[in-house]
Amino acid sequence: MLAANQTPDQRRETIMDDKELSERGLKLRVEMFGREAVEKRMNAFGEFGKPLQHIINAYAYGDVWQRSALPPAVKSLTMVAMMGQPVIRMNYACILKVP
Repeated sequence: MLAANQTPDQRRETIMDDKELSERGLKLRVEMFGREAVEKRMNAFGEFGKPLQHIINAYAYGDVWQRSALPPAVKSLTMVAMMGQPVIRMNYACILKVP
């Protein structure tokens, strides 16, 4: 974490660049899902998807998933809940509109 009293050199040492975050995230992603699954996802949209995959590796897996505040199982459950919420809402809306 950056502190107000840090010198510019200390700040540079504290901040991790996105290339390093991306490499760290890719490593964790491969550990979690396996190389084949990760490569399949990373290549799914070709050149068009590369910027998004970089963001996913760097910030989702290289930063957020590396934090130690919550155990991995809780992070996974939270992710499932977040991703499932729009689906649940959509299904609920469809149910209400059925005559």
